[in-house]
Amino acid sequence: QHAVAGIGEITTSDEAVRSLQPSATGIVSFRELIGLLPDRIQDQNNAMHRHLGAIPSVDGSRLQAGISPHAPYSVHPDLFTAVVDHCCQESIPVVMHLGETTDERELLDTGSGAFVEFLRELNLWDETVLPRGGTILDYLQPLANLPRALAVHCNYLSPAEIQFLGQNPQIRVVYCPRTHHYFGHAPHPWRQIRDAGGTMLLGTDGRSSNPDLSIWQELLFVAANDPQTTAEELLPMITTHAADALGLDHLLDVSDGYEASLIQLPREGGGASEGLLSHQSRPVGRLTTKDSAVRLVSVAD
Repeated sequence: QHAVAGIGEITTSDEAVRSLQPSATGIVSFRELIGLLPDRIQDQNNAMHRHLGAIPSVDGSRLQAGISPHAPYSVHPDLFTAVVDHCCQESIPVVMHLGETTDERELLDTGSGAFVEFLRELNLWDETVLPRGGTILDYLQPLANLPRALAVHCNYLSPAEIQFLGQNPQIRVVYCPRTHHYFGHAPHPWRQIRDAGGTMLLGTDGRSSNPDLSIWQELLFVAANDPQTTAEELLPMITTHAADALGLDHLLDVSDGYEASLIQLPREGGGASEGLLSHQSRPVGRLTTKDSAVRLVSVAD
């Protein structure tokens, strides 16, 4: 009913996998792995293999598996290496939260700051785990070896990291606009990343920082806060670029009919581009075409 064609979903438990069913919507289920201390490595490695076994990797499938080592402050470097190595061998997509806060960068660089206090409160801090002088680039470089990788947030990047993303567009950057705004971050460098040659997508993050998980509202939020942004710039970030990043290639195949999102435009206003970015536009369903016939499969009132 909201015109969604594909979902990249962060799956946080084995039980959650059983609730996912193949459907007309393509789903890539990224199993989240969290384990900063050495005694968690084997358990989380086992969770990865259970997930990949539960969802067979079949090209063109409406339900596919991916892996999500959560973030630098929550994943042991050896676990991260094991995940990337295995996913490289099996062509499994990987998503990771990177560069979300300045506290994260301070933790990697100096082993100090707010994150250290937070982890100590949870009895999860071991000063020998993360080497000093670390950067986001230490994680981007291994991710570049994957056929598909997504780096979520990337709110705070160095010029060298932006340049690296421009040179490795197979690492798609997922900017979460309303979550970014909720936490009051500095302006996101999405234009710099794109202008350097990087690939930008839009995401929602979770309901704790997002009002409704509407990807369409994320797009309108960016447009409203940057009037110079055009529909031609933004639409690929939630359509063609997004489908390619998730490996949902069937969404781009128009050889035997195709599916399309149906967007209701304002009754009054400018052309199609202006209407698309109006706060009055809204997704109302999905259109399916086959054998030259058009069939409306879902529509809101």
